[in-house]
Amino acid sequence: MRTFPWVRPLKGAAVTALAVLACHTVLTAGFAAARAEAKADPQSAWAGTGVWLATFAVGLVLAMPVLLWAGMRLLREKDNHLLVVGGSLAWFFVAGRHVDALEYGVGRHVPGPLIAGVIAVGALLSWGRLADRLVSEAPASEALVPAGPASAGVEGTGSGAAR
Repeated sequence: MRTFPWVRPLKGAAVTALAVLACHTVLTAGFAAARAEAKADPQSAWAGTGVWLATFAVGLVLAMPVLLWAGMRLLREKDNHLLVVGGSLAWFFVAGRHVDALEYGVGRHVPGPLIAGVIAVGALLSWGRLADRLVSEAPASEALVPAGPASAGVEGTGSGAAR
């Protein structure tokens, strides 16, 4: 069954939006837990550091590529490499830039226009196997074989048989 070419970007936008929502929730809940742990033990300089590091690793680095890949595979789309890598990098730079606001403020969020930008990037990167269009249309076997009389020999004859 073949899908229309405009459906894939819609799927990419929906999956990216859900992944951003999940990662944003992980970040805000994890940083809130780290703040609560640090507030409960103000004498310890390391209170909340383990929770903060786990939240940072999961919310910014690990969850986004897994959610993008799994979401697109659940929607039966293949060749999502560009979406997974590009969407993860976009989220890392957008949320990483505003991690201080999430870390130190209760109820703070990444700005809406930046979240919309990440969703738009996800839609664009999932559009019609863009990665396939970026590489040349010639097959790799034609690009590696030089044209000319040297390539006109007999193939598959073994060693020394083509004299």
